[in-house]
Amino acid sequence: QLQAAARLISHAPGKVFIMGHRSSFALATFFHFELNYMRDDVVLCSNAGGTLSNLISHISKADVLFVFFKSRYSRLTEQVAQWFSSHGCDIILITDREANSLSRLATFQFAAPSEGLSVFDSRGATFAVIETIINLVSIELEDKLEERFNRIEKSARNFQIYSDWWENETGEKKRNSSK
Repeated sequence: QLQAAARLISHAPGKVFIMGHRSSFALATFFHFELNYMRDDVVLCSNAGGTLSNLISHISKADVLFVFFKSRYSRLTEQVAQWFSSHGCDIILITDREANSLSRLATFQFAAPSEGLSVFDSRGATFAVIETIINLVSIELEDKLEERFNRIEKSARNFQIYSDWWENETGEKKRNSSK
C-alpha cells in the first residue's frame, strides 16, 4: 500500500494537496517541503487568514488530498476531506487509529499510533511512514529528480539561502572535494 500511495502521489495528473490542522500542521509542512522538491503542484492547505475555502474551491477529480488526522481530530480537516471526496478525489490518510470518521473516504489509510502524554504524543511512527513514502516517491520520480535538484540548487545559490560557513571557515568541503 505504501508503494501504491507513492505511485499515486508521483503520477497524479492534478495537484497534491496536503492538510494537517493544529498539531498535525507541522507534519503537513514537513511533508509538503519534501514532496515539493520532487514534483510540481504540491499545495499546503492552511486556513491562515481564512483563505482555505479559496484554496480548495477549484479542485478536480485529478487532484489528491494527503491528510494528517490525529487525535483530537479536527473538524476542519473532516470538512476538507469530505469536500475532496465529494469531488471524486483520491485521499491518502495518515491517522493514529484504524477507526475514525475519515476511514470510509480514504483511498489509502495508514495508522501510525501516537504514544505519550496528551498533546505531547510522539509523532515518530508518523514520521517513519511519511519518510518511507517520500523515499518511495523519489524512486518513482528518479529520472526527473536530477534536473529538478539542479534547478533548486541554482536558485538557492542565487538567493544565498545556505551559509557558506562550512566552505569558508573549515575548508573541509574544499579538501574533501579534491579527493
